Amino acid sequence: MRKPVIAGNWKMYKTVGDSVATALALKPLVANANHCEVIIAPVFTALKGVADRLEGSNIKIAAQNCATEKSEGAYTGEVAAFMIHDTGCSHVIVGHSERRQYFLETDHIVSKKAQAGLAAGLTAIVCVGETLEQRDQGKALDTVKEQVVGSLSGLTASDLDRIIVAYEPVWAIGTGRTATPEQAQEMHAFIRRVFAERHSAAAAESLRILYGGSVKPDNISGLMKCSDIDAGYSIYDSRFTIHKSYADLHLLRIIYSCVHRPGADDLVATGKGRRGRPLLEFSFEYGVWPAGNAKHPGQSDNWSGGCIHVARALSLAAIHYRHEFGSPIGTS
Repeated sequence: MRKPVIAGNWKMYKTVGDSVATALALKPLVANANHCEVIIAPVFTALKGVADRLEGSNIKIAAQNCATEKSEGAYTGEVAAFMIHDTGCSHVIVGHSERRQYFLETDHIVSKKAQAGLAAGLTAIVCVGETLEQRDQGKALDTVKEQVVGSLSGLTASDLDRIIVAYEPVWAIGTGRTATPEQAQEMHAFIRRVFAERHSAAAAESLRILYGGSVKPDNISGLMKCSDIDAGYSIYDSRFTIHKSYADLHLLRIIYSCVHRPGADDLVATGKGRRGRPLLEFSFEYGVWPAGNAKHPGQSDNWSGGCIHVARALSLAAIHYRHEFGSPIGTS
C-alpha cells in the first residue's frame, strides 16, 4: 500500500531564523504522525539549519530546485544536487510550474535535474500539470503525458522507487476555477496509466502521485478518498502574502486531516473540538490567535495587529489538540 505524503513548499518565504523556528514548532506536533510522510521545502539558505534541527525526527527536508549538472563547476548561481544532499536533505522538487513558467524550464531540463537528484541519493518530486489555456483547448491529457514522458526520460528501473510525481493543475491555481476531486482523480489515473505504459504495471502501482492544486484542510479528505491520489502538495499562495505564517498552520491542519480519530474531522473542518469549543480562531485578514484568549483583532483595543508568531500558533494548536483528544497528533 502506498504511504500518503504531505509536502509543504515554503517557496521564497522565511528567513533562516523564521524557517528554523517554524520547523522546531512543527517537530513535536507531528512526532507521532506515522500515517503519512511529512516533507517541508524551505529556501536554500535555510536547508542546513532546518535539517540539523530536525535530525532524527520524522520530518523530511526537500530543496525546491537543483542544478542539471551532477558535479561541481563554473555554474554561477547554481546548487548541485550532491550539495543539497550534503545539507541533510532527502528530497528535491524539480519542474515546478513556476520554474517552467518563469524560468522556461523544459521537460529535458527537468529530466536532467531529476537524474542529478537521483544520482546524489535524493528522491525527486517531479511536477507536471497543464495551464488554463491548454485545458480549454482540450490539450490537458496530451500536455501532461508529454511532461511525464519527457521529465522522466532516461530513468532506470532502480530509479523508479525514488520518484514522486506531483500533479499541479495550473489552470485551477489563482484563476478562480476549481478542480474537483473527480477531475484530479481522472488526471492521476491517467498519469499512472502513462507510467505503466512506459515502465511496468508494478512500477505504476507503486508510484506515489501527489495533488498540488490548492490543497486545503477542507478538501484533503475528499481527495484522499480517490484511489490514485496519494495525498497532497501544500503551497503558499496569494492568500498568504501578508500573513504567511498562517500557511504553516494550514499545513498542520492538512496533516491533521489524515488522522482518523473521533472528532478529528470536526477539528479540521470547523476549527472546533468534539466539545464544540473553538480551538483556534483565524482569518486571512487578521491572522490567527488562540480561541478565547482575545477578541477578534479588529475589535480588540490591545491587539497589536497581524499574525502571532507561527511557532506560538503551532504550539497553541498542539496544546488545544491534546486538551480535546487527550494525546499527541497521530497516536491511536
